[in-house]
Amino acid sequence: MTARNAFYAQSGGVTAVINATACGVIETARKHKNKIANVYAGRNGIIGALTEDMVNTNRESAATIAALRHTPGGAFGSARYKLKSLEENRAEYERLIEVFAAHDIGYFFYNGGNDSMDTAHKVSQISKKMGFPVTCVGVPKTVDNDLPITDCCPGFGSVAKYVAVSPMEAALDVESMAASIVETATYLATEPKPGQQSVIGRSLSTVFGTPTQVTGKPIFLLIWDTLCAVSIESLPPL
Repeated sequence: MTARNAFYAQSGGVTAVINATACGVIETARKHKNKIANVYAGRNGIIGALTEDMVNTNRESAATIAALRHTPGGAFGSARYKLKSLEENRAEYERLIEVFAAHDIGYFFYNGGNDSMDTAHKVSQISKKMGFPVTCVGVPKTVDNDLPITDCCPGFGSVAKYVAVSPMEAALDVESMAASIVETATYLATEPKPGQQSVIGRSLSTVFGTPTQVTGKPIFLLIWDTLCAVSIESLPPL
């Protein structure tokens, strides 16, 4: 069987480890040259495929690809771009398959969350209907660990640690000041003030449930205009 090329794209909000996943995809593909000749990475997610703006990763050295493991952000750029149904926007899918065919893309690795998994499924089905079958693989990435079946999704561990540790560090800073400044100690003792921390993600109860389980204290979330308390008893086990 003749080796075909692969297309890799990052999607949605990036995590601390999404580039490590990109490294894994590219390095693994390089070990199977009889199946995957080259990996193209889309600039700004799947938009890179629609605009035919792709990075030829074969031109990058092994050291450069390995460095992705420790590179923050999204190395190739990401986007929140959800493909509509074939009935709503057939031209978009036709353009996608046109670009895939032009570059002999036989494999599509979509690194993202719920919408990305849905998109990978749609592309797989529609590529067959359009006579250019593409093997589509959804590569898990999410901060809130809400992908079905996936037990612990890459990205969740990093944000869980951050959300758990950051308030504890802030508390130690305040405690240190309170111990040496009488006014601060009195102020905090008599009028406790709330702290604020922001994260991205849909299932925030899972994210903020991590420090709740670590400290045993409930954390209050302000989600749009709804205030709700998340207690340790209401959370699924990690």
